[in-house]
Amino acid sequence: MTASMQAMTTSSDSSMTPVGRPRGSTGNRARALVAPGTGLPRDGMTDGGRPPQVTLHTFEDYASVQHAVDHLADHGFPVERVAIVGRDLRYVEQVTGRMTVGSAALLGALHGTVIGSLFALGFGLIFTYSPNPALPLLVLYGIVAGGVLGALFGALSHTAGRGRRDFASVPSVAADRYDLVVDADLADRAAALLRDLGPAAETRPTRLAGPARA
Repeated sequence: MTASMQAMTTSSDSSMTPVGRPRGSTGNRARALVAPGTGLPRDGMTDGGRPPQVTLHTFEDYASVQHAVDHLADHGFPVERVAIVGRDLRYVEQVTGRMTVGSAALLGALHGTVIGSLFALGFGLIFTYSPNPALPLLVLYGIVAGGVLGALFGALSHTAGRGRRDFASVPSVAADRYDLVVDADLADRAAALLRDLGPAAETRPTRLAGPARA
């Protein structure tokens, strides 16, 4: 019986996973995703299944890179393989003028007239089965009521702020430069098309944080 128990113990030990090694592991090292010395994924594909990308050219303003993409599209290039990457983003808030109680009331009145007219028009079209001669009058009432309520709301909102923001502004996000990025397998074709716009664009590998398109 002792010999039988020893045999069972030996068989059980041989089938157990060694300590320190995950179950199912073969002991081989995981293959690196990035090819050494290139900065690009191994086998020419990213971990998301997309080919690597290269930067064709860097433009100083958005209008220039937009013109370049338009040029590619006009020549039949698959622009769904292209991305525009803004670098060194910054927040810009352009001040358009001083905000007073009167200007706040005027702005509120403009918004109110638009909303009031749309509500009155929609109400008249939904609840009227045939053309109603009173519909223009209903829209007029909506414009007047919306303008009055909007002006009142704008003036009260500005007064409640107690002078903490006495100016109007338009916020935006701008970049110092824009990279034109394209899939690496189409880089030569895109560079050849862009030569018509000026100096030859030099392709170079670039690493992006993630896919530029869905």
